[in-house]
Amino acid sequence: MGYPTGMISMLAQTGDDFIAELQADESLEFWGIARRLSEAKFIRPLASRGIVGQRSESAVVYDADTTHGGSGGPVLDIDGNVIAINTAIIPEYGGSNFGIPVEYALPGYIVFRDIS
Repeated sequence: MGYPTGMISMLAQTGDDFIAELQADESLEFWGIARRLSEAKFIRPLASRGIVGQRSESAVVYDADTTHGGSGGPVLDIDGNVIAINTAIIPEYGGSNFGIPVEYALPGYIVFRDIS
């Protein structure tokens, strides 16, 4: 789940009237436009479904449709719990995607590696 196509995609879905309204307000900057998009209910995350094919200590591999720009978005299980953070896509590898297990992002989580 995330916003991989950014604000341009959201603006493209608004319609001519909304764009004309934004253009008339020359004082708007990025966050002002984002606020107006949010108030008009045009900000909606992209969500897709997939299957987790593998989970290891360092990676979660899944086949949900994702795209460039989706890194950092949450990977959810069927109950809505975050299980990973979207990290990379490899379209040549059967559309597989890779995430970092969510434990790495939790407060106090320390990774010890044996470097000997």
